[in-house]
Amino acid sequence: MNTAEFLEITTSILPERDALICGDQRRTFEEMRSEAISVAAALQSFGIVRGDHVGVMSVNSVEYVIIYYACARIGAVFVPLNYRAKQDELSYMLNITEVKVLFISDRYQVLVSEIRDELKSVEQFVSLGSRVEGQIHFDALLKSNSSSLSHVEVEDGDPTIIIFTSGTTAMPKGVVVTFQDMTIYIMNTMSPADPTADHDKTLLSVPIFHIAGI
Repeated sequence: MNTAEFLEITTSILPERDALICGDQRRTFEEMRSEAISVAAALQSFGIVRGDHVGVMSVNSVEYVIIYYACARIGAVFVPLNYRAKQDELSYMLNITEVKVLFISDRYQVLVSEIRDELKSVEQFVSLGSRVEGQIHFDALLKSNSSSLSHVEVEDGDPTIIIFTSGTTAMPKGVVVTFQDMTIYIMNTMSPADPTADHDKTLLSVPIFHIAGI
């Protein structure tokens, strides 16, 4: 099962309920679904296809979650990067996974600029904060023509996420999480959407690049 279906199911039941709250940002399930579709269409326009890798270097944010669902919808592999990584570790992680599109928040723009020449596969840089020369801004992706989005079938064994270990004794190692892995975890730990229930909330207090955050 494609994990993007969980967003589709919940949106069909509770479209106006808050899905994400981060600081002063809020998204309903319908808003989150709509933005994920637009970002997915933008990724396809960049040439991203099933199995390609998309990296994110950011603190937790609404956009971070939307990018995951956009990737899942088109079968791209989501690569959340440890923003505490050293420069050589970061360039290693990006190169070994052959990330083609990299999303960057303001806090890490300087770090990424310092290793940009070392990155062998990144074809598109997307800013999640300020407008940066040579980068597309995330807001531009939200204007993509969602009707152009092509349907993509995925297999249960396809990777949906690659999470890197901390690399305390060597270079970080990528750990593959499949669509089936995520589906089983979600179905065993989360209750289905229920319009009659009170507004359940989960506080995310760890980074999304960590398995607990995922």
